[in-house]
Amino acid sequence: MTAILVNSASVLLLACIAFFSYEYYSFRKSSLSRLSTIGKIVAINSTASLAFKDHKDATEILLALKSEPRILVAALYDKENHLFAQYPINAPADAFPKKVGSNGSQYQNNFITLFQPIVQYNKQLGTLYIKYDMKTLYERFKVYTAVVILIIILISCWAYFLSLKLQQRIAGPILELAETARAISDDKDYSVRAVEVGSDELGRLTESFNYMIMQIEKQNISIVSINHQLEQSSAELQDIMDYSVDVICTLDRKGNFVKISAAAKTLWDYEPFELIGCNLKNLVHQDDIAGIDPVIELIINGEQSTNFENRFIRKDGKEVSMIWSARWKEKEKLIYCIARDATAIKNAEYKLQKRAKELAYSNEELEQFAYIASHDLQEPLRMVSSFLTQLEKKYKDQLDDKAKQYINFAVDGAVRMRRIILDLLEYSRIGKKKEHLELVDLNEVVNQVVQFCKTTIEEKGAQVIAENLPTVRAIRMPVQQMLQNLIGNALKYQKENVKPIVKIIAEEEETYWKISVIDNGIGIDPQFFDKIFLAFQRLHNNTEYSGSGIGLAICKKIAEKYDIQLWVESELDKGSIFTFTITKNNDKQ
Repeated sequence: MTAILVNSASVLLLACIAFFSYEYYSFRKSSLSRLSTIGKIVAINSTASLAFKDHKDATEILLALKSEPRILVAALYDKENHLFAQYPINAPADAFPKKVGSNGSQYQNNFITLFQPIVQYNKQLGTLYIKYDMKTLYERFKVYTAVVILIIILISCWAYFLSLKLQQRIAGPILELAETARAISDDKDYSVRAVEVGSDELGRLTESFNYMIMQIEKQNISIVSINHQLEQSSAELQDIMDYSVDVICTLDRKGNFVKISAAAKTLWDYEPFELIGCNLKNLVHQDDIAGIDPVIELIINGEQSTNFENRFIRKDGKEVSMIWSARWKEKEKLIYCIARDATAIKNAEYKLQKRAKELAYSNEELEQFAYIASHDLQEPLRMVSSFLTQLEKKYKDQLDDKAKQYINFAVDGAVRMRRIILDLLEYSRIGKKKEHLELVDLNEVVNQVVQFCKTTIEEKGAQVIAENLPTVRAIRMPVQQMLQNLIGNALKYQKENVKPIVKIIAEEEETYWKISVIDNGIGIDPQFFDKIFLAFQRLHNNTEYSGSGIGLAICKKIAEKYDIQLWVESELDKGSIFTFTITKNNDKQ
């Protein structure tokens, strides 16, 4: 009976504590949420007052807080952290903090204080301070405490009365039920059932007890069946071991064979029983013995070993390469292993290495050929361009306009062909030079690109805007090539009679920088986003916009070579945004 009373009182007490805790944190959370909402509203309404230094308007805004009685004081501070307006108007000066605290809210004794920044167009104009009264919470808790104490006293008295009445009626049937349970446990006879005493709670308890015994009886039958199935599964696993082409085995912690599959005969020329008790170190190549113990130690410490290689000496003395996978089972204190013949894998690796060397040699020859070819092709083009120019100068009085046009076409074609050859040579050289990481000031890089494009910028009256770009740890040349091509394209692909405006901005993310080149040009149809990064895949003919059609292909190859993300966002006639990333992990290299 005492236990019942104690348990009842404990449950009630815990329930009350849970209720108090919920009410406390719920009230605090709701108060904080309400204060935050009020602070944001007042901050938004106060932007104009602070922007125009209107003390009267600011005071009127703060007076609106009268509708919230739990707000004790409030104040507006200007951007120099000087008190600008206060509520109540007649509050003493020491009611307000002399120094603006950090943004956000915090609890202080029976109050919540809030410092809310007032921002307009990403510029902070000042700070809002509010002091919020929390005494209401504690007054509410006093009432709750009195109610809880009264409830606990009443329920305890009622529980005591009930326990006296029910003790005799409940104890007898329960003791009889306990005796039946002991008999079943001792005799393992799950067919025994308890006598039902009625349809009340004790009757339902007895009924549930009998149902439980019935379920245990069924489970006992199932266990017998499962044991039979386990025996069958064990036989099937043995078949798998016997027919596997790989060696399946178990080793003790010293490396001795405990069990081994029939594949040992095929791969190692040993009968399985011949290897039981043998140590692995006595069967591998002498140069591989030293590596056995460290691997076993790692496996026992919980690390799964995969692709551990060694050379096994067959019974006939031949050597065979093996790849092992192994895992330690703490319960059985055994290492479970699978060993596979690695001869075919080794042969494939040798062929792959040989092919890699051949490809490296071929790439080197192709690079040398590209350089020689570009040099040899440029000389005839220079001669064609030079002689055509001389021809025009010498016979210009004898040539009609059509002939001069043909000469211009030929000279222009030769110049464009030379530009294509130089771009192809640059494209083939990406990633071939020895490069190193260094601190690169992107502002300096953009300035160099602007100087390079100075003639185009002056002719078109263009603006190139870049401010506060970061200094990053990167390889300078790829970054400069990327910005030069993107800025050059932004200046080139412009609408007629519109002055180009090119902006370069940087956004910092957790692991990388995003560098974007934004223009007000002709834009790109989204269906061509992939095409523009392919070599010679131009969207316009050379009479509209000059160029070789390889600039963005160079950017794409740089991105692939240096693990840079590169993408475009654009719409026709609305300009384009080309964005690439520079990882921050370079700082750790």
